[in-house]
Amino acid sequence: MSTLPIISPEDLSDPRRCLVTLNNRVYNITQFLPDHPGGADLIQPYLGKDVSTIMTDELSHDHSESAYEILEEFLAGVLSTSKPSSLADTDASTLVDPEFMTKLADDRGEVYATGLSCEEDLNVPTNITADYAKHKFLDLGRPLLPQVFCGGFSKEFYLSQVHRPRHYPGGSAPLMPFAWMEPLSKTPWWMVPILWIPGVVYGTYLAKQGLSTQ
Repeated sequence: MSTLPIISPEDLSDPRRCLVTLNNRVYNITQFLPDHPGGADLIQPYLGKDVSTIMTDELSHDHSESAYEILEEFLAGVLSTSKPSSLADTDASTLVDPEFMTKLADDRGEVYATGLSCEEDLNVPTNITADYAKHKFLDLGRPLLPQVFCGGFSKEFYLSQVHRPRHYPGGSAPLMPFAWMEPLSKTPWWMVPILWIPGVVYGTYLAKQGLSTQ
């Protein structure tokens, strides 16, 4: 934690960076601006300001837990009324909630939006039993489609879970409720035009015939 800088309010207006604050935490969202689902223009008015109110504004858009997890990836420092160079140069208890600092120290090893510690973890097979026991989302060992339809998941819970990658060890997790239906869920790309082009051509022919008789 000694490398996490302390940022003064004056530095929030740095034109070289796009900084916002949330609960005494400072985030550098310069790289995220082009990827914001609502567009960069919606964020521009809040640069250098606290975004806690707008992120919970139901009239604008009440952001999901996943949005906060993504924001944590851009953590740049903590906000202070003074300007020491690092946490090692000041009393951290006067700057931010000590509980937050403890949690941050524990969680920095995990990529917030994915639950993974590094990109290489994407290639590590998911422990199906442990994953289901922990998150109570989808059991990758059973057909997924019935679980999605019958799961009764809330929107917030569903979105938080689909942003946590699972690496199925057996290729593709079963989708259909019956084994004989499973091949129907795996369609080669060339099968789509083979099935659709004849129908489109025939429909176009009938439409042209109808126009010619008018």
